[in-house]
Amino acid sequence: MSGMRDAELALAVEAAGQWGMFTAAQATRLGMTRKRITQLCAADRIHHTDTRAVYRFAGTPTDITLDAVRATWLALEPSHFAGERLDALRAGTPGPLASHLTAAHYLYELGTLQPDHLDYTVPTPRRTNNPWIRFHVPRQWPPWRLVAGIPTTTIAQTIADLYAD
Repeated sequence: MSGMRDAELALAVEAAGQWGMFTAAQATRLGMTRKRITQLCAADRIHHTDTRAVYRFAGTPTDITLDAVRATWLALEPSHFAGERLDALRAGTPGPLASHLTAAHYLYELGTLQPDHLDYTVPTPRRTNNPWIRFHVPRQWPPWRLVAGIPTTTIAQTIADLYAD
């Protein structure tokens, strides 16, 4: 029982740096079982987000503008914690970046276009079953910055990407 509580505490600490969210893979990595995740959902201690296998601790503030972007970004590399991913990006290892209309509308609040999907720039081609997500693979890895805690292409790069599309 102590191990389970330790895993929940470790998960809560990690989730605090991820807007109160975590993935099932992150929970499993810390020693939680799928059964325990189900129990925590039933007890209303955690809640499902709209993104498959991404959860939020109860009582965590929500942001209707950014939560979908945050949850899907977490789901793109589900076993890695946000801090690890940011460290890798800072070290020069490419990883998912919010880009295109997602960056323009949700993160930089540029223009009036309402995206009907979420855009991410990724280092290699990939597929998803999620019709709300689109991937872009650049010829050269773009400049990025952290916006609202999400790695995002710079404003100049975002505008260039939109123009190129």
